[in-house]
Amino acid sequence: WGPSAFDVRHKGVAGFTWDLPAQFMVSGIVLIQSGTPYTALSDQDENGDGYYTDRAEWEGVRFTRNSFRQPYYRTVDLRVAKGFSLRGIALDVMLDVFNALDAENRYTDLYTYYTTDTATGVKTRREDFGNPRVAGQPRQFQIGIRFQF
Repeated sequence: WGPSAFDVRHKGVAGFTWDLPAQFMVSGIVLIQSGTPYTALSDQDENGDGYYTDRAEWEGVRFTRNSFRQPYYRTVDLRVAKGFSLRGIALDVMLDVFNALDAENRYTDLYTYYTTDTATGVKTRREDFGNPRVAGQPRQFQIGIRFQF
């Protein structure tokens, strides 16, 4: 059959927290992982079930399920927080930065392996198959306030 769509062969995660003077805190998470698998698809309804989700067959060999991989993924998420005390109430003001290094984390959405000439049945391999043309989420900021009473 092949690996599941969520199969990640290699994954590294590290987290850190630094308490700084004046009730400041810096924390973060670093994530690096190998890409998830995807399946090469045909541009035709090969089995006649009405869906165009059949695995591609090239030169007499049908590709197995999820036999290709997306590029690896990496991100660094950071938080800076400042604590305050107001009349017995603890208040934290936070700034979160997701994908702080603004990694592109490109991936492909081009799963069709070939195009078929409907008149002749000749298959032509797509040059853009598997091209990681889509960028992942860009750097994002979030502001938060937490009350403890």
